[in-house]
Amino acid sequence: MKKLIFFTLLLAGCVYALLQWQPGIYFGEKSVFDNFTLHTSEPLQGDPAKTMAIAKNKIAASEFFTPEAAFDVYVAAGPGDYAFFTPFCKDHYACVNPFNGHIVIVPPDLAKNQVTGAPEGEARDFSAVLAGAAARDLVRRSMRPLAYLVLSDWLLRG
Repeated sequence: MKKLIFFTLLLAGCVYALLQWQPGIYFGEKSVFDNFTLHTSEPLQGDPAKTMAIAKNKIAASEFFTPEAAFDVYVAAGPGDYAFFTPFCKDHYACVNPFNGHIVIVPPDLAKNQVTGAPEGEARDFSAVLAGAAARDLVRRSMRPLAYLVLSDWLLRG
């Protein structure tokens, strides 16, 4: 019985690790907008092209940005999806996976260009949240993995 429980937990852990490493298995819909690729589990309601252009203009000012930089953005369908794919980022609007750079973001309202799903409750500009997450990914790419993991949050935000 102990072996069955152990192997069941091991299998569940492996499936969870696989979904963390390759969330595209769960997010079937894919839309490409210049440097950003949006992955969703359902078709998008609205056109995010304008928002993506604003986010690209914001991130293009960064000294870490290169024109060939590409960002994989996974849009959670709800709070449960966001909590599942971002176990250590519960109080944020977007989270960058420190190992592969995938950006998971709370569900946006594309008509209003806002995100409201984070526990903080206040609405934020979707393009600003997306640009901030892309900036974190650019910093992650410029550092060694362990150095990025131990980097203080205030240094990362700076």
